[in-house]
Amino acid sequence: MLHQKVVVLATLYYTDQPRKEITTKLRKNIAKLMGETDEVYQLDQARKDLKCHPKSPYFVEKYEDLLVQMHTKILAQHSSLKKDHSKWEKEYCLKHDFHEPTLSDVKGNKEQYAVYKKIILCNELLKYCQITIHL
Repeated sequence: MLHQKVVVLATLYYTDQPRKEITTKLRKNIAKLMGETDEVYQLDQARKDLKCHPKSPYFVEKYEDLLVQMHTKILAQHSSLKKDHSKWEKEYCLKHDFHEPTLSDVKGNKEQYAVYKKIILCNELLKYCQITIHL
């Protein structure tokens, strides 16, 4: 009986917590790619703090450090997505007499189309961050 009360109270505590919201457009796009992780929320909060205190070296350094970490994660995600997409393309070619998949073929496969859209989002984020990928 006591255990049930503790579980109910813990459930009420966690469900009553205010939900964090991402306010900046860039962070919303990063959240689409990486998920709504604590790092994304920290980056969003650091950006808000920087807007409130633009001359503070502490907030500038904190934001830049978090941004560099996020750039690294975006690059890793881009690499992983490209490998998955390339693997799917090879499998598609083998199944379809060595014909390369078209955009309509990619759109026909929901999972692969989601990967394709994330790759496009990665490319846009990296372009925004002025990171060039030479592959």
